[in-house]
Amino acid sequence: MINKKRILLIDNSLYTTGSIHSTLQTTVQLKDRYEFIYILPAKSKIFQLVEGHGFEVLGLPMLEISKSYKVLLYLPMLLLNTFRLLRIIRKKQIDVIHVNDIYNMLGVSVKLFGPGLKVVYYVRLLKTSYIREMYPVFAELIGWFADHIICVSAAVQRDIGNPKQSQVVYTTFVNERLRVWDGLRDPGKIDILYLGNYMQGKGQQWAVYALAKVLRVYPHAHLTFAGGSNNSAHEGFKNWLKSLAAELDIDSSISFNDPTDKVEKEMKNSDVILNLSESESFSMVCLEAISYGVPLVASDCGGPAEITDNGRQALLVANKDAEAAAEALISIIKDPETARRRAAGAKIFAREKFNPGQAKRILENIYG
Repeated sequence: MINKKRILLIDNSLYTTGSIHSTLQTTVQLKDRYEFIYILPAKSKIFQLVEGHGFEVLGLPMLEISKSYKVLLYLPMLLLNTFRLLRIIRKKQIDVIHVNDIYNMLGVSVKLFGPGLKVVYYVRLLKTSYIREMYPVFAELIGWFADHIICVSAAVQRDIGNPKQSQVVYTTFVNERLRVWDGLRDPGKIDILYLGNYMQGKGQQWAVYALAKVLRVYPHAHLTFAGGSNNSAHEGFKNWLKSLAAELDIDSSISFNDPTDKVEKEMKNSDVILNLSESESFSMVCLEAISYGVPLVASDCGGPAEITDNGRQALLVANKDAEAAAEALISIIKDPETARRRAAGAKIFAREKFNPGQAKRILENIYG
């Protein structure tokens, strides 16, 4: 029996996101060589998801830095969780600590008390994300203490200051399972799909404004949102989007759906994928779209530029610019053949640049 190295993977995810799906995909690919044990927040809703992939999952009462009064408890909780982790590390004979993301200081604190442990940080956020005020502090700390820093994109690597122990490891993609996307069925009745949880920063409001402009020219266009509303703030944002659609008198042209676990099917049943996030260090949605060979319109907000080869493999529009997004969608409707050719070329590009074998080799070298 092979004695596998044990990796303790610490993730703050409370809900299902593209980030956790990406992490699971990567660890599944490495299961033959390493044994992964996940540490999640005690109140996380994804225990079953992670366990369903065959991983052991443990919970900790993690507390993120926020504007809430609970921030006063952050340092005591961090110290308490550090000692809990050290016990787990000894009991499980952990070889490597892998931490997602930059704001999770458990890797730094564990390194302080156990300097011999190898600590790897996987950074997925840009400095323009919701932690922008604390970003430089977190970047400095992991630069001091992490043995390796994996960046999800070159944009992230630049934002953290390009420390010497950092390198870019792109999220990879598993091969498609369904039929090949075969072009716009009826451009005049274009079906637009927008995948993403209903939350500030994901940019759904720009899609609503863009659709209003498209409908003036092509009144049979339809936009479908598919995503989760995991708390009261998300639900409030979703309701505001519905109100905005009603105010613009386009609510009959928009569907507000729940999240889907059939991403490939939904994408290939659509004519174009739209993603107008305001800050994305990467974007699994964009990668999936071009990997499936479906036309993509995305905002130039960080990661999508790298994924689309600076707009050569998709239509990249200015951030927070509904007018530009509408023009891009209209150009696809007017010239569907060019959109089809671009999408076919993007599929080849994605398979070459985001090759699973290359990422696996890099991670094996990091883990040792």
